[in-house]
Amino acid sequence: MKKNRNIAVLMGGWNSEREVSLRSGEAAYEALLKLGHHATKIDFSRKIFEQLREVKPDIVFNALHGRYGEDGRVQAVLDILQIPYTHSGVLSSALCMDKVLTYKICDTIGVKSPAYEVLKKGEDEKNKEKIFAVGKPFVIKPINEGSSVGVEIILPNTPFDLFDLSQYGHVANQLSAKSEPLIYKGSSRLKMAGTGDLRQSQYGWAYGDEIIIEKYIAGQEIQVAVMDNKALGAIEVRPKKLFYDYECKYTPGMTDYIMPAAISHDRYDEILDLAARCHKITGCRGVSRIDFILNNKDGGDDRFYLLEVNTHPGFTATSLVPKIAKYVGISFEEIVEYLVKNARYD
Repeated sequence: MKKNRNIAVLMGGWNSEREVSLRSGEAAYEALLKLGHHATKIDFSRKIFEQLREVKPDIVFNALHGRYGEDGRVQAVLDILQIPYTHSGVLSSALCMDKVLTYKICDTIGVKSPAYEVLKKGEDEKNKEKIFAVGKPFVIKPINEGSSVGVEIILPNTPFDLFDLSQYGHVANQLSAKSEPLIYKGSSRLKMAGTGDLRQSQYGWAYGDEIIIEKYIAGQEIQVAVMDNKALGAIEVRPKKLFYDYECKYTPGMTDYIMPAAISHDRYDEILDLAARCHKITGCRGVSRIDFILNNKDGGDDRFYLLEVNTHPGFTATSLVPKIAKYVGISFEEIVEYLVKNARYD
């Protein structure tokens, strides 16, 4: 590839994953410079048309995460402007950002997800029925957020008011050092509720008018990197806390990584195949990360369950795709060069 092209690194933005995006963008920017490219950083804003007009990029390296950046919206802008960009296009980005749509389309090829229901703001009676249908333990997730933002686990002994989710989103839990942790808040601020002085877990529908609750599965969490439609490898994540939340993802030392994942050779091949199929059926291009849980604890059925298809996996120092790629002999710079080489618009 020609080295004199002007590559804009789109990063930052204003959503809940801004800080992660800034880290990913900085890493991509440094790699582009090492590769001999001319690169310019753009802190994504609502004035994106003006920003792009000023920089006049030949290619956009999309290092955005979350809403606007990986949900198809910025991809649509770049398609209209006919500027080649990295990662997936409009349709795949929008599809994979929506957990329910992702689950449904992957189910058509036999890849199962945990049992789930969608709760809608204001539909209290229906929400009660759906919560009871799923049953404890369950996980509360925003439908279209990443990096475990807004994720909360409700365990069997959690004194959680199943009938009132109206405040979901803003933590007001009291900590008790001697009591058992009951609620785990999936954000950069860890909050646990104990039996000492528990107040209602609060949320406020901060991430939209719909949330998903899904059956909590205790098992091995395994993530697969896919590049050029081929599964590179599978890594197991063992967080120091209840689950692989924002803090564990982006804080060095908070998670142990097992590469390759500690499963049999046959199961390893199986999960690579599942990941490649999910990547293809959802229309991903470039690089993706497919997350699974192996239901092999507490009498589980020993099946892999899909948790997420990520079209914009993190590119930070602690991110998993670079770790997996390195294990199979692909450097970070080689990933970046591959993405730039295969950039396109639709």
